Amino acid sequence: MDDARPPASPDPSRPGRLSAADAAALLAEGDRLLAAGDHLEAAVRYGRALESLLARPEATILVVVHEIPVRYALNAAEGSDDPDSPHHSIVNATPYLFGEERLIAAAGRLSTSVRGR
Repeated sequence: MDDARPPASPDPSRPGRLSAADAAALLAEGDRLLAAGDHLEAAVRYGRALESLLARPEATILVVVHEIPVRYALNAAEGSDDPDSPHHSIVNATPYLFGEERLIAAAGRLSTSVRGR
């Protein structure tokens, strides 16, 4: 991978490698933030979780999540600054495939550019 960014950490302000348990905790925290109405901070946390996936050595990873992280990643991967559009209806129990380039784009847009809004 040519990406020079450090791997993610549970705290979006601190770089460092995430364990699988830390990544799950980060996703759970994103869900909690969504429930509290803090959608932009949830998007940042989802982006950091995606960065942790990029730091893993496996060539293929299966991630099972609810539709909001999928929607946010899909929109960010396609260049949207709004994680909630243009795609809003995500089909349940449907695979959404992200190659490395799309995952890098989604992680970067969610974890950094959304924070500046």
